[in-house]
Amino acid sequence: MHNTLWYNTFAYTHVFYQPQGLSDHSPISLDFPTCPKTKPSFQFCDMWITDPQFLELVAMNVDKQPCVSKL
Repeated sequence: MHNTLWYNTFAYTHVFYQPQGLSDHSPISLDFPTCPKTKPSFQFCDMWITDPQFLELVAMNVDKQPCVSKL
């Protein structure tokens, strides 16, 4: 059984149901493979700088970006 907390905690899960043994319970094995995430890409089109409001828009939004810590 799973819920929203499970999905938020574990991005991807493999479940393997094992054959029943002497007990009336069947063992279950869980595997948590790591799936590579694509890196976000930033694309800049040179034509954007030809807009008369380009510098004003950049100046207004520079401070709104989240802080990124450098390791």
